Amino acid sequence: MKKFYLLVVLVVSFDQSFGTIRNGYEPGLEGALTSLHNLNMILIDNKNLTYAEKLSVKSKIEKLVVHISLYELTDEFIRQFKIVAPVIFTEIDNIKDKRGRYTDVFIKLVPEAQARTTMVAATFFEQMGEDADASASHYGPYSVSVDIHIVDNALFLLSHELGHISYIVPNLAEYTRFYSWHYRNAARFDYMGHTANDPSGQSAHFFERRFIMEKKIYAENGGKKPMSLAPLLTQIKRNNKNQQTSYPLVFALNVE
Repeated sequence: MKKFYLLVVLVVSFDQSFGTIRNGYEPGLEGALTSLHNLNMILIDNKNLTYAEKLSVKSKIEKLVVHISLYELTDEFIRQFKIVAPVIFTEIDNIKDKRGRYTDVFIKLVPEAQARTTMVAATFFEQMGEDADASASHYGPYSVSVDIHIVDNALFLLSHELGHISYIVPNLAEYTRFYSWHYRNAARFDYMGHTANDPSGQSAHFFERRFIMEKKIYAENGGKKPMSLAPLLTQIKRNNKNQQTSYPLVFALNVE
């Protein structure tokens, strides 16, 4: 059976015992932390490194710091969404496909330069082999991948993408047929998934409205405005460069 690759985008200003919303940087985190520790030890213990060797080690450290910092930023972002919109979060955290199998949703906050598309938010997955009802991504079977740019309205963007996922995962085979036919001549990615009669797009817009309502309830109950992601990333990077293992949880303290 020919695989059909789905790309759902938004343009705006295993052991399958259970599914979950997961940090997309998690699979490579342990290796990155180990490598960072080892490289720092090389700089500390080896006083005979040449200038070129030191530059090489520091360049590798910088890349690892970025990876670890993006993991921490994404972790905080997921926590923010769970606090602001707990009903949506719980629903997607337990999403199942048509056959009742849980599906993991991997989320990454990505710098624009590292994004897989030019779109500020995108969901990636495909049908899994001969199983038309099972989704897969580069994370493996029964998974979906979401990339969000580091922008101020990232929480809203995520609600939209989760709306796509809410419809597509339990209706994958049916939606694949619709998508393949309906968008066969589409020339723009931002058009795909968002026509008036697209049930995935309708679900995405419904989830936007749900998010706005949950955010309103959160604010009415004394919830504070989330800290902007870009300055938070800067703070996290600074801490990691100083070899700190954690960063202040400023989300609940940051007021408008």
